[in-house]
Amino acid sequence: MRNFGVTLTGALFLCVNIAAATAQTPNCLVSMSDFRNLWIGMTAASAFESLPCPGLLFSESQAGPNVHRIYRWEGLGQPGAAVILQFENGQLVSKTQYGLAPWRQTTESQERYSLP
Repeated sequence: MRNFGVTLTGALFLCVNIAAATAQTPNCLVSMSDFRNLWIGMTAASAFESLPCPGLLFSESQAGPNVHRIYRWEGLGQPGAAVILQFENGQLVSKTQYGLAPWRQTTESQERYSLP
């Protein structure tokens, strides 16, 4: 029964974080250019500085001294476009994008996909 309480608390915390992240970064989209400026091995601080807005902490775990965090950003491009970054001990170890448009972020490209 204790595990259920922890899971429920974690789910509530995640819901609050999603709402807070959405409220803090309306209409913020990561472009392909932003994605290409990220490189494996860069620090989390450098990665966050290079992106136009804070991402959503999607997952966090710790195994001994190792801390793993996965962040998600909405992307400019197809509906559902996103960027996923995985950090281990404060360094970027994986970057993934799906649906990002190959062109620069412009009003024209936002209108093309009916983005706000």
